[in-house]
Amino acid sequence: MKINRIYLGTWLPRTRIHLREIYDFLKNCSGTDLNEGQLRNYHQQLNIEKIEYQNNPDFDSLEFTSGRITVAITEDGIIQLMVDKIEDMEADLKEFEEFNSKKLAPALAYIFSRGAPLPQL
Repeated sequence: MKINRIYLGTWLPRTRIHLREIYDFLKNCSGTDLNEGQLRNYHQQLNIEKIEYQNNPDFDSLEFTSGRITVAITEDGIIQLMVDKIEDMEADLKEFEEFNSKKLAPALAYIFSRGAPLPQL
């Protein structure tokens, strides 16, 4: 059996306003009333290579890449992480899981730390 792609999907209750806040953080490393040093730290850890905000007929979304990982987030809070070109399944899964649990999830939790807490993943 050959595995070509790995996906991880999750959902956080969010809206179009939240999607713009995430985009502003990912694109410009900005966040309202948050510590700039901490924002920079989270932003650098994500190592964003490319980001795009997409105005779609159904749901607006954003997509960014970090190394071999692509992350897509829709305005209703669906987050999908993808890895293409699987080389070493065990190592790739570990990289994928660590990116989500040690970089992306903490960054999102910090961005929204002033409001209602995020559900635990």
